[in-house]
Amino acid sequence: MLPSLFSNGIVTAFAYGQTGSGKTFTVNSITKYAINDIFKIAGSHKGVEFYMSSFEIYGGKCMDLLNNKKKLQILEDKNNQI
Repeated sequence: MLPSLFSNGIVTAFAYGQTGSGKTFTVNSITKYAINDIFKIAGSHKGVEFYMSSFEIYGGKCMDLLNNKKKLQILEDKNNQI
């Protein structure tokens, strides 16, 4: 999936499951390896910029994990696109 980022693609990792099932451990590992691979691939591309988001959705609330768990509002347009 990661090479698609360099063709204006978007990659999403989604973890869902019961408390204590290993989501945090898995996502942390995936993130570590993905970031290493992204920078390896980026070495052959010029002018690359990266943007990263990390959110937690729990109990009907969405929080920004890179901004002190600031509460976020999820919006949809008239076509039900988030």
